[in-house]
Amino acid sequence: SEATSNGMTLREKQVLGYVCVAHGANHMLDLTYAAILGVVAIEFGVSLVLLGAFATASALALGICALPAGFLSDRIGSRRTLVLCLYGSAAAAVLVAASPSVWLLGATLTLMGITGGLYHPAGISYITREIRQRDKGLGYHGVAGSAGIFLAPPLATVMVGLWSWRAAFLLVSAITAVAALVMQRGTLEGGERANAADASAQSEGATPAASWDRRKYLFPLLAVFGVN
Repeated sequence: SEATSNGMTLREKQVLGYVCVAHGANHMLDLTYAAILGVVAIEFGVSLVLLGAFATASALALGICALPAGFLSDRIGSRRTLVLCLYGSAAAAVLVAASPSVWLLGATLTLMGITGGLYHPAGISYITREIRQRDKGLGYHGVAGSAGIFLAPPLATVMVGLWSWRAAFLLVSAITAVAALVMQRGTLEGGERANAADASAQSEGATPAASWDRRKYLFPLLAVFGVN
């Protein structure tokens, strides 16, 4: 298809829109717990130290799962990995909302970290493969994630005021499930197949030296993301 006035085709805009919504939802899940921490402590009668430890466990799970997420994206495709991430995160958020005890809360928060950790390798690779103006695409993608961070606390506060902290997680779960459905049902199948073919061709034509050139950047990139 022909490029539009801003340099992106209609299909590229669709891809960018889908991934931006997914990125925003992913970060809303991260920040909702922080926004309702005090209310949860009162309900369960536990210290903020214990709830903070749960947040640490969830964040650690999220970070660790980024590495297998990269391998999974190479195996089944970035788009399918994103759909899996979003549906899994939506289900985990429902389990968080339904937690009857503080220890089950900790377990379900960790599960939410595992599912959420699948997002970034798949989301970033999907943009870089599908959108020619990668810098612009990644810029919009970053803004969408920040928007999710911005929206999570006020939405959670409103839900706590109207109902409870559990309702806040149910709302974010619903948003994430809708993002998953949009990503899954979007009419973008052709690009995913084309990318798979391109990746296969590159793999067959790559020399050992070229493969090493790519791998040598792995540890610097891991160090950068670790600091962030």
